[in-house]
Formats: sequence, C-alpha cells, structure tokens
Amino acid sequence: METVVQPQDETELRLLLERDPAADRQWWRKAVPLSVATHGLIIAGLLFMPKDAAPVAPVARAVRVTPLVAPPTELTQKLPNKGKVSKEFNVEALRAIRWEWISGPTCCKFFPRSAAIGSR
Repeated sequence: METVVQPQDETELRLLLERDPAADRQWWRKAVPLSVATHGLIIAGLLFMPKDAAPVAPVARAVRVTPLVAPPTELTQKLPNKGKVSKEFNVEALRAIRWEWISGPTCCKFFPRSAAIGSR
C-alpha cells in the first residue's frame, strides 16, 4: 500500500481543505434567492403559456401485418435414428440423397395487402 506524503512546500495547491464559513454564507445568501426567482419565472411561464403554442402534428401509425405460418403437419423423418450419430459427414453421402424442391408457398394462403389492412 502506498504511504501518504505530507506536502513539503506551503505553495502547493490545496483545494477544499480550508473553507471559510463566512464566504459560504455570503454565497448561499446570493444563490438561494436567485434560484427561487428563476424557478418561479419558469413555472409562471409554463402556467401562462397557451396550450396551442406548439401544434403537434398527428403521428402516422404504421400498420405492419405479419402473416402467421403453421408448422408442417407431416413428419419429415419416417423412422427414428437408432445408430450412433456421427460428427462427420462426407459430400458423397449428401449427393446420394434425393432432394425434393417445393416451388412457392404451399402451406399458407396469402391475402392481398389491401384486404389485410382493411380487416382491422
């Protein structure tokens, strides 16, 4: 741990170590009335300000329709895996799988945008 060294020279900077109570009282005697007057003016200004001084533009509400998608009902895997799951795979095994591509959304019925917005 570091030891505290006392200042060798009296000309060293000493902030807030020696305070003058008389100077503090004078400062408070000036600060309190100025603060009360400033707050009073601000409150009076807010009370007497007309309500339509700052017109507020109506906020346009953005409507965002998110279509719901049902999960697939038929299982994609016929039989459960009974063998050990390998952490490696090879490309030849993936090429041997017959991939079926489904074109377009077949599980959902999409409504026109105008009908979806007007239904609310």
